[in-house]
Amino acid sequence: MKRFVWVVLTLLIVAALVLTSCQAATEEGKEGTTVTGQVTEKEAPTVEEEEEEAVVEEEKGPEMVRNIHGNLVEKPQYGGTLRYRVLPHQSEHFDPLWWDANNMQSVVNDRMMTAAWERGPEGSKEHPLNYSYYAENWFRGELLESWEMHDLYHVTFKIREGIHFWDKPPVNGRELTVDDILWSWIRGFVTIEGVSGQTGPEMLGIWNEHMNSVERGAIPEAHIASYWPGLRNDWKPTLERIWPGAFEILKERWVDAYERVEETGFDVDDLPLFYTYIRKIDDYTLELIDFDGEYNLWNNLSSMWILPREVVEEYGNCDDWRNLVTTGPWIPTDFVRDSSASFKKNPDYWQDDPNFPGNQLPYADRLLVLSILDQATYLAALRTAKLDIGNVVWHKVESFKETSPEMLHVATLPTQSHTISVRTDIPPFDDIRVRQAAMLAIDQPSMLNDFYEGNAYLFTWPLQESFTEVYTQPEDLPEDIQELYQYHPDKARELLTEAGYPNGFKTKLYVYPSADDRESCLVMNAYLQDVGIDAEFILTETASFVEILYGGEYEHMISCWWGNNFPTDAWIWAEGGEETSPYNFSNVVDIESNELAETWSRIADADERNKILKEHSVKEMRQCYNLIIPIPVNNLFWWPWLKNYSGQTDLGYPDETGWGEMPKYIWIDQDLKYEIAGTRD
Repeated sequence: MKRFVWVVLTLLIVAALVLTSCQAATEEGKEGTTVTGQVTEKEAPTVEEEEEEAVVEEEKGPEMVRNIHGNLVEKPQYGGTLRYRVLPHQSEHFDPLWWDANNMQSVVNDRMMTAAWERGPEGSKEHPLNYSYYAENWFRGELLESWEMHDLYHVTFKIREGIHFWDKPPVNGRELTVDDILWSWIRGFVTIEGVSGQTGPEMLGIWNEHMNSVERGAIPEAHIASYWPGLRNDWKPTLERIWPGAFEILKERWVDAYERVEETGFDVDDLPLFYTYIRKIDDYTLELIDFDGEYNLWNNLSSMWILPREVVEEYGNCDDWRNLVTTGPWIPTDFVRDSSASFKKNPDYWQDDPNFPGNQLPYADRLLVLSILDQATYLAALRTAKLDIGNVVWHKVESFKETSPEMLHVATLPTQSHTISVRTDIPPFDDIRVRQAAMLAIDQPSMLNDFYEGNAYLFTWPLQESFTEVYTQPEDLPEDIQELYQYHPDKARELLTEAGYPNGFKTKLYVYPSADDRESCLVMNAYLQDVGIDAEFILTETASFVEILYGGEYEHMISCWWGNNFPTDAWIWAEGGEETSPYNFSNVVDIESNELAETWSRIADADERNKILKEHSVKEMRQCYNLIIPIPVNNLFWWPWLKNYSGQTDLGYPDETGWGEMPKYIWIDQDLKYEIAGTRD
């Protein structure tokens, strides 16, 4: 992805008789980006003016310094306010018991680990940091100092010493320890609130899969033999110390899971039946032990948010922003639901800029997160510098370039796909020939080039292009799969005839009530009708659509913008890899795929895993369990006073945290902001 660098040069000419006025001059950005303004010319100065000008010293440019990588950059400045937008539902909660709280937690809290900012465009330039997925080698610890995978079942974590919670009651700035991780982790199991908590049916499903693994001989007997004593001798005392009474609560809730494990021949009546548990080694070191084994066990704690128990014990939860306490960079100062959330910098924040050790983060004094639902209102706020940064839909990009030429912009990589799920468990889409016919009937090049005017991606499923280790470039795909993404209506009719539908068939297509979904699906549906697939176009209210989607009983097609931002998302969650997945909207039953997923997750060698995943993804494309149509390109626009920033979009958790991890690294050129927008704040 291209990087865009804003260079601002200001020349002040002082003359005795004439004051030359000028607007932002044209400057060439890197990689061919040109920012254009206007210059108002005045008459040439007189000889007397030239003589007087000769004694005027040219104003100095910005102070330049070298970072730890030896790159010469502008010296970071402190102060100012950074503003960005979220949708209202993304700022409703601060307590991570609710899934939508991830956006606000990414602002106020610290990750256990994160993609390394210092290896991105502002540092060593090894990675653009615009991917939705990063392999382990791109991560570094945040609250964690280090980790070590011993095998598929054991990983040791070391947390940083000297990290303190905010200095406010009831926590009063005490140090973070392993006990805080233990408490936060247990809370996610015990507390049935929001979307958290392991319910009885959920735990039964997990242990049913684990017992199936045992019965297939997939788990080493020696590991099983050591796991149960570990639960008894290590985990049970820890559980009772950290959360008294938790064992009894969970045993009653998970009674069916206990029965399933005992049916397999294990006596677990006196054990807390966790499929993963933590062994505390000391105040800064812990070991994670997993029953079934995972190649990515190192990543197990990455989605956790750590909270101090004192707040929950005093207030019941952490959802009230006034009571919130974390270790993070931004402290809430105000919150108006469906309007805004305001934050001030944490003056005692533990982290320095990794590119400038000694520069305490954050750089900005304040952060303002605005909740704006209406698209026109949002775009107006971005255009008039009420927001510093934001995404612009593809059909508004050119107008933004014209009306706001000072803004920098970059096309972002997709983190989702536009899928049309089809009922693969019942006719007619249980026949692969019908599914392939539907794909062949759609004029994909026309949708991409005419409908989206070239501003779209097509090959996003099952893998995104950013999954570089496993993605197959379109030109390298087998010819029969390339055909599926072209336009072959005659071949589509032939396949429908072979499948027993020479005259096509009638069906229904359920569409999400948004302009983007409605318009693109109308175009797609017209192509399907041309080959005899006559789908009734059904628009529903949002609540009804979600109920139909997750109910799995629709007839026979339903549109979905599916967030496949991890390499195995499509395979495991949507197309047969996980038997009990709630996101298998096509009702796929693929025994071979499920068994391969079971084997694949226990392969320690990354190269071998990547080879299998790459090959399997090609097979998935041929199956057409979901019909795929183009998805539009988003463009990220930002004002040039945001410095130490080059269009980074994600640090490892795109659909959870939004942009909330970025602001602490960014500094604001307040002088430049004043020149362009007339304000420094």
